[in-house]
Order: sequence, then structure tokens, then C-alpha cells
Amino acid sequence: MTRYEDLLKTRAFLTYSTDALERLNQHIITLRQDMISGKMQDKASLASKTEEIERLHDTLVKLFQTGPALSQTPGAVPPSHQLASPSPTPTAPTSPRLTEALNLGLLADRQKTDATKKETARTVTLLIQVSGDKLVQEITGRIAGEFRDLLFSLPSSYAKGKQELDLNAEVERAQEFDLPPLSGKSVKNHFMRLSALWNQLIRREIAEKNPWSNWDFDLTKRNPRRAWIDDELALLSWTCITISQAIRAVTEQDFPRHRSSHFGNLDGSLDMVPKPVRDRLPIIAVGRAGQSVEWLSQAFARAQAL
Repeated sequence: MTRYEDLLKTRAFLTYSTDALERLNQHIITLRQDMISGKMQDKASLASKTEEIERLHDTLVKLFQTGPALSQTPGAVPPSHQLASPSPTPTAPTSPRLTEALNLGLLADRQKTDATKKETARTVTLLIQVSGDKLVQEITGRIAGEFRDLLFSLPSSYAKGKQELDLNAEVERAQEFDLPPLSGKSVKNHFMRLSALWNQLIRREIAEKNPWSNWDFDLTKRNPRRAWIDDELALLSWTCITISQAIRAVTEQDFPRHRSSHFGNLDGSLDMVPKPVRDRLPIIAVGRAGQSVEWLSQAFARAQAL
């Protein structure tokens, strides 16, 4: 309420009070004259009028006790209508935007590796492309859900290329050419980076809750592993034999001569140094092609027999 409006209300109250007091005063004067002139000789009437005078007197006293005092300086604002000095409104701390929150919660942390900072900054940049550089307090579960839906709509090639491509164009391209979308693992990694960043912001009392946690992702492998069939194993064994022959030629001979249908020919003009300390290089198994240990031992035996 403005001071001018408060003054108008005070003026209206004073006008009403003055008129009411004037009416009370006239009524009392009339009652007094009736009593003096002898118009009320009846004791019952006299008692009734006396009671009415007392009631009017009490009303007048209450009016002065509860209402504004008329003895104030003309034009002054009554105490009950004076404007109280406005109390200072507490200012809430300003919520930082995403770019600033990234610096506060992660980039300034010396304990984080450069790789973590780089990947998190990449994810935050992607989020800003989707929703804009919003305030941290504006990032809700609804925005997190929309970001998740968009990630699952991007083609899988987006994670491997430059992130400066137009997102909407990439989504349309994935739909038009029926491209495979980002894997659940890739989307989960984005959410894990944002969740870790928000946990830092919560510790610093910049954010109140973490909208990036407790989300589900489809982590089903698109190409499940299977055992190799016999024809594939035969081809693999033949390839291993030819590789082994080429390795033995360059490691066991000086300026070797070797002919291979897949790995080129050696005419004796080149040599490989240094040579193995022992006669042959050791064989180390890095996988079994989905086969048993017995199969692996047989493969070793075949290789040693070459």
C-alpha cells in the first residue's frame, strides 16, 4: 500500500468518526433537555434514558480508545495508520548457470583428472545445446528425462564424431536412414558424469537435489557373443599358421626369404633386429575364441609343431 492510499483511508476514518461523535453529542443534549424540562417524570422512562446515556458514554470511550486520537496535530497520520518502515527482504542466493556450475563443481577441483574434466565438459556442452545455459535450480527431472530421450534418438555415430553437429538434424537423419541409436552404455555415461557434477554442487549447497540419479538404461548387448563354428575355426587356424610361419621366418632367420599369399614376400634384402634371446618367441594366449581350455592346448600343440 502506498503512503497516499494510507492517507486517504485515514482521512475517511476521521470524517466518519467526527460525524458519529457529533450525532452522539446531539443525542446526549436532547436527553439532558428532556430531563430538565420535566418531560420524563416517569421513573421507568428516567431509568431507561439514564441507561441509554451510560451506554452512549461507554461507546464514546471505546471509540477514543480504539480509534485514532482527534487531539493529534491536523494533517498528522494516526499511529495506527502510520507506515511502518519496510523490513529488508532477504535476498536468496543466486543460482549459477550450467557453465559457471561446471567451473565451480568440477573444473576447479584439482583432484579430478584431465580426462574426467574433458568428458564432463563435453556432456555439459551437449546439455546446453539441448536446454540452453539454464540456472542450476531450473534443471529438474523433466529436463533430465527430455535429455535422456534425445540421447537415445541420436545415431551411434554421434558419440564418435564431432559434437558440433546440429542435434535435430542428427535425430532426423537417424530416423530417415534407420540408423542404430546411441547405446545404453553411452547414455548412462553421460548421466553418470552429470550426476557426479550435481553431487559436488549439492555439497557446496548450490543444488538441492540430483535429477540425474536413479534412471534406467537399456544395457543389453546388441551383438551377443557366441562360439565359433568349425569353418570359422578352420579359417582361424589356417590364418594363425600363416602368421606363425611369417613370424618364425623373420625371427629365426637372418635376412629371411619367405613367400605368403596374404602377408607379402621377403626376398632376403631385409632383416629384423633384435632377434629373440631364445630360439622361438613364447606363445601367450589372449583368448579362446569361445572354446574350451582343451581346444586352446591343442592349438598350442599345433603351433609348436610348425
